[in-house]
Amino acid sequence: MKKSCKGLPGCKKESPGIITKAKNLVKDTTKHLMGGAENLNDKDYLIRINECKKCDYFNKEKNVCESCGCYMTVKARWKTSTCPKNKWKL
Repeated sequence: MKKSCKGLPGCKKESPGIITKAKNLVKDTTKHLMGGAENLNDKDYLIRINECKKCDYFNKEKNVCESCGCYMTVKARWKTSTCPKNKWKL
């Protein structure tokens, strides 16, 4: 039986499954489109993506959040998006 390291320092976060990723994609895309498909300006985008890069859930190789499964180079740009770990102040 595989032991979980959840909550321990240095524990590798497991990405959500394909169904959860698809639900998150549909939810965030719908919210983005219903909100007028507005993007952040470059300054605010950089603030968000830099918060991602400091986060334990950010997979730097794939630019993916291991909490929600989203590509953060896209999600961080959308004005209506939120961080699943509440790290964005914008």
